[in-house]
Amino acid sequence: MEKEKNIPLGNFLIAPGVFDSIVALATEEVEGIAIYTGGVVVKITERIGRKSFLKGIRTRVEDRKISAELSIVVEYGYNIKEKALEAQRNIYQALQSMVGLDVDRITIPVLRVMTP
Repeated sequence: MEKEKNIPLGNFLIAPGVFDSIVALATEEVEGIAIYTGGVVVKITERIGRKSFLKGIRTRVEDRKISAELSIVVEYGYNIKEKALEAQRNIYQALQSMVGLDVDRITIPVLRVMTP
């Protein structure tokens, strides 16, 4: 069996908006939460890809580690702690598998409870 050779092909860059989109999509998978974007509650499926929607998400890459922060609103009747932890887990797994960077931290302030 022939060994695989490393051939330098150049570099690739990931635009910052890509990280924000990954965070949004991972959050979409959590039932009962929405992202809070500067005074507006946004259901993720309605706004994906719109720049105004992604304003509620902040990601930063430093020393090959990524950090993310997004404020959420939890629907009434759901356990707030469980929903925030589920969102953190989803975001962590998505960032790890899609971009291969170490995740430094994922901060999720819960700002409100809303009616469904």
